[in-house]
Amino acid sequence: MKIIHCADLHLGSKMESRLDASKAKIRRDEILYNFDRLAEYARTNGVNVIIIAGDFLDTDTATYNTREHILDVINGYSDIIFVYLCGNHDKDSLLRKAQLPQNLRNFGAEWKSFECPEDVVITGKEGKLDNSDYQGLKLNPDKFNIVVLHGQEFVGQKADGELINLKALQNKYIDYLALGHIHSYKQEKLDNRGVYAYSGCLEGRGFDECGPKGFVLLDIHDKKLHSTFVPFMKREYIEIKVDITGLYSFYDISQKCNASVANIGANNIVRLILTGEYTLDTDKNTSMLQHQLENKFFYADVKDETSLYISPETYKNEVSLVGEFLRQVEDSNLSDQEKQDIMTAGLKIIKEARE
Repeated sequence: MKIIHCADLHLGSKMESRLDASKAKIRRDEILYNFDRLAEYARTNGVNVIIIAGDFLDTDTATYNTREHILDVINGYSDIIFVYLCGNHDKDSLLRKAQLPQNLRNFGAEWKSFECPEDVVITGKEGKLDNSDYQGLKLNPDKFNIVVLHGQEFVGQKADGELINLKALQNKYIDYLALGHIHSYKQEKLDNRGVYAYSGCLEGRGFDECGPKGFVLLDIHDKKLHSTFVPFMKREYIEIKVDITGLYSFYDISQKCNASVANIGANNIVRLILTGEYTLDTDKNTSMLQHQLENKFFYADVKDETSLYISPETYKNEVSLVGEFLRQVEDSNLSDQEKQDIMTAGLKIIKEARE
């Protein structure tokens, strides 16, 4: 039996924080229609069940068209069972319809289980978990048990809010704990019997969600599990750090930056982070760097995290505005940190005035 575990699709995201209106619409459409692609992948690869472990929608006020499209897709793949657990973002907004697809299963405020072929049972509960909820989870040890929850993992004595107490779920006959809420893939041992996993989100939506995104494919046979993370994103968010220490001309800096992104596909979304030290003579020209990158990728920007290198000794005997400024600060009664801060601020102003 094959099952897809996904979560945090956040369908209906506005995607307007960095992108212009046209690209934001492209990304909204890509994120929405990735669900179509997921359903088609499931059918093509003989998947029986798709588990959505929360935050299917980005908000509980998703548009009518978004909700209708999702339900149309579920109806269109009637040979696949969709098991949906509401998260902290979507709540029950998808279910506010009198006639729901017959192949859509959903959980509630109490533990609820669904029987599947090959002695597989999928159990889940929405909302906050307290000690009585953990104690109330009763599973058949002779079944292959999948438990679906949405929240932040922790190990301790007490759970609150969106937290999931892994310790309280140990020795409960769980074979696979399908979690949502964390947007990066992670799978680790739960206890001697089972594992827990975050599938991560299906599609990154910002530079806080860099790296491959996708779902977990579970292949269960004779109550034995084989799981594989499947990258599935339309575009990947990628951050690249480039140390420009020792580079002074824009040509050299741009050459190093271009080399650092040479193997990245044009469909991706890229941030170049400049690091290291620069001097007053360094020509970074970050706006030109960004313009170059914008022509290579769907979206790109440049973030400057360099620090200004200051050596008062270099200007000790120089008859210039910079030399006089540094000597005055160096001879003051300020602390070393205060001198450093003032020199940095002053030299930045002088550099900007020169440009």
